[in-house]
Amino acid sequence: MKQIVTIVPVLLLALWGCNSYDTQTNSLELVKGEIQSVVNGEVKTMWRKGEVRFFNLEGGFYGLIADNGDKLLPMNLNKKYKQHGAIIQFQGHYIKDMMTIQQWGQVYKITKVQLIKAGRSTSQPTH
Repeated sequence: MKQIVTIVPVLLLALWGCNSYDTQTNSLELVKGEIQSVVNGEVKTMWRKGEVRFFNLEGGFYGLIADNGDKLLPMNLNKKYKQHGAIIQFQGHYIKDMMTIQQWGQVYKITKVQLIKAGRSTSQPTH
């Protein structure tokens, strides 16, 4: 009897885990380094929002602090967006297995970007 009591919950969990995926369900996935949304079976790359910041370390560099707190090191941020404090909306993907001298954040390649709010055009902000 004791074995049945312990086996039943395990079987229920196993059956629950085998549930088929409903394509109508909304979900977020990381596919090939891009954050994608699946809505009604249609896959879309997600727009992310973040703040551009200049860091005066290792010769100086620009990083992105995404709204969710991710620290991203963009490898191809266009010069016109290199504004300390700028708010941008962007799409892109993570670059894995790449070392940088900054050793800060996750290496990221931007594929699309839009300026939401301008920042300071200086490469060395005063703090």
